[in-house]
Amino acid sequence: MSTDPTGTSSKKLVPAISTVQAVAFALAATSPTASVFLTYGSAWATAGTGLVIGFLIGAVIAYAIALSYAEGASAYRYTTGGDYSIVAQALGPRVGSIYTSLFTFKGIVIPAVLSLATAAYIQAVIPGLAVVPTAVVVLLVILFLSFEGIKVSSTVAMVMVAIESVVLLGFMVVAATHLRQPVGILIHPVRPSGPSLLPAVGAGILASVVSALFAFNGWEASLYVSEETKTNPRGIGRTVVVNISLIIGLEVLAVVLATLALPRLSLSTSTVIPLAVVVRSAMGAFGATALLIGVVIAQFDSALASTVVYGRIYYAIARDGHWPGALNRFFLRLNRFGVPYGAFVVLGVINVVICLATSLTNLVIFTGALLMVLYLGVAASSFITRRRDHPAFRMPWWPVPPLVAIVGIVAVFTQQTLTAVSVVAAMVVVGLVWGLWHRQPPPSPEEVLGESG
Repeated sequence: MSTDPTGTSSKKLVPAISTVQAVAFALAATSPTASVFLTYGSAWATAGTGLVIGFLIGAVIAYAIALSYAEGASAYRYTTGGDYSIVAQALGPRVGSIYTSLFTFKGIVIPAVLSLATAAYIQAVIPGLAVVPTAVVVLLVILFLSFEGIKVSSTVAMVMVAIESVVLLGFMVVAATHLRQPVGILIHPVRPSGPSLLPAVGAGILASVVSALFAFNGWEASLYVSEETKTNPRGIGRTVVVNISLIIGLEVLAVVLATLALPRLSLSTSTVIPLAVVVRSAMGAFGATALLIGVVIAQFDSALASTVVYGRIYYAIARDGHWPGALNRFFLRLNRFGVPYGAFVVLGVINVVICLATSLTNLVIFTGALLMVLYLGVAASSFITRRRDHPAFRMPWWPVPPLVAIVGIVAVFTQQTLTAVSVVAAMVVVGLVWGLWHRQPPPSPEEVLGESG
């Protein structure tokens, strides 16, 4: 492997995985199994059976956002940074600096969220285990697998996706064969209020859209490994559409069946987990434990895939010259497997600190607000990309999808907590200040990679 004058290993990633493996990465990062079991309770608490409507609204918004991602990614083959690269190239280096800030925090939050969630489910299977130390162990195992290269990581992800798919399908079969509620509760939704049921209100349903978008998040993961995928720009766009279609289909169907299979609608909002309620009522404690183990596998798979892709985002930001010089050089270092190990070292250390310092609930709330801003940037970028950069994949129904995405995101963002909005706003300011101070334009992909274009 060649080196540059700074001693940094060659900065060029090498195509090594198939499109199927890239799709598996997206399914692993999203983890439909883990997403449904993680978000159902919070959605039920705000919307009751109206969460199904919330998930359907979220599905429309997510699909519209995905089309914007697909078109933007196909316009730039230099897309290892995913959302970051699309926005930076469409809206310029100053906005790119803002997204550097946002992705810095996203990369140190998402893996921590998923590691803590994995540890929480492990504790449910093995009572007595402490969540935080278990989460740290989970992170260390994930980092070890991440250092082994994209082929090893993708193989592990594919195996675990297969296992969790069996778990999710098993859950849906159990729910479908034990339906207890009329379909009418989906059309005229109700929510629990103590022992009584009240009509679900619009604000509660809109709040459940936040849970839905969090559950769908991860479908863009195939973009983060696009330079290591054996495909073409148009193929990258099609992969995104396949990802979001599979994820929406699986999760919406699971949510519908779970709701119709609830043994009663006056369930406590603190205990409404389809795994615990639906499966235990249908199959007893043994069936619930078996599915808990499946959810642990799903959560671990999601944490692994997320860590793998966020390390590559840090690498992409360094390749664009957006970090301070020393960090750029450190994050660009590749090991003998072509893995940007410098980025993973920093990512792993900070994620361990985050696990020790805060709670899963706080991280989930913050992540919801952060995702809205990231999605908004890509949707806005699509108007520049379509006119200027001639994308290989062109979304249908233009310009409806980005408009739907922007309107939907703004509406959902109003449901975020003031604290979460304030934290994200502070990150935007940090990125803006850095961009104004760091005035030297980042190098072009050709200059960085030494390509002729």
